[in-house]
Amino acid sequence: MPIEFSCPECGKLLSTGDDKAGRTAKCPGCSAPITVPGRPLEAGGFEGGADDASRTGAEEKVRQPCPVCGELILAGARVCRYCGEGFSGSTGSMPAGSVPDGLKAEMPVIWKKTWAIYKANLGISVALTLLAGMINFVAAIPQTGLRGAYDQGLLEASVFFPSFGLSLILGWAVQFWMSAGLVHCMLKLARGDVPEVSELFSGGRWFWRMTGSSIVFWLAVYVGLALCAFPGIFAALALWPYQYFIVDENDGVSDSLNRAYNLTKGKYTLGIELAVYSFGLGCVGIVMCCVGLIFTTPLISLLSAMTYLALRVDYQVPRDVDDRDQLMV
Repeated sequence: MPIEFSCPECGKLLSTGDDKAGRTAKCPGCSAPITVPGRPLEAGGFEGGADDASRTGAEEKVRQPCPVCGELILAGARVCRYCGEGFSGSTGSMPAGSVPDGLKAEMPVIWKKTWAIYKANLGISVALTLLAGMINFVAAIPQTGLRGAYDQGLLEASVFFPSFGLSLILGWAVQFWMSAGLVHCMLKLARGDVPEVSELFSGGRWFWRMTGSSIVFWLAVYVGLALCAFPGIFAALALWPYQYFIVDENDGVSDSLNRAYNLTKGKYTLGIELAVYSFGLGCVGIVMCCVGLIFTTPLISLLSAMTYLALRVDYQVPRDVDDRDQLMV
């Protein structure tokens, strides 16, 4: 007898064999990791008991990926036994209370929620962004120095090009590391929590996936822009939340890009609005003798994180009982 159930993230109806109960797979609709429930019983519910107490016990045995290290842990776990990360609730993709009340995928609502959190956490928001910017600036100094020395004839080409290439790799590596840490901090702020400054340097756990996804993302954008402006713009609008899936869901390169594409499908207008808001805030910062960028840059980062959360809340695939996807596990 096949098991039929819905993806807890996107709501898509799925079907698989009853011998697959308890296994973990990816939803074909949104690529989210899901666990196949037990076989359905005649009295309703799933195998493991028909009463509430039995169902609760069965649910506690369901395992889900830890959002930090990716290892499978109990759905109701308070602490990951692999990495030690603590949780206030379940480890589901969008646990209750993880987003501001009333958040939805409408830019006026997103802006209102973002502005309220930004004002309440102005100090830490500015400090985190300023520190990340300073570290990225220091990492770029070798590039500037080598370029200046080469332009003045102080370095031979045989020395300059290998050295400059290594300095570029160093600068990008630092940028990807700090970007992951900053995304993590901004997601915590958007969810109403206050991150520690030390968490800005926690990007190592996502470094390689952030590097791989970023390379694919920017190649898609720049190649699209080179061929014709529209493909590059579309790639940016469709894939921009990829880094949030890496940090928030511990996704890999392909999964983060695939889930970002599914999340933004049909919501490209919101991405355009986000770009307009970000551009406007950047212009305001530049007009204020560039000093204003110290305050507008963290606001842009927080706005992007809040937009991602709003899309996650709003994301829902229509539940058509006649449109069930076969789950491959």
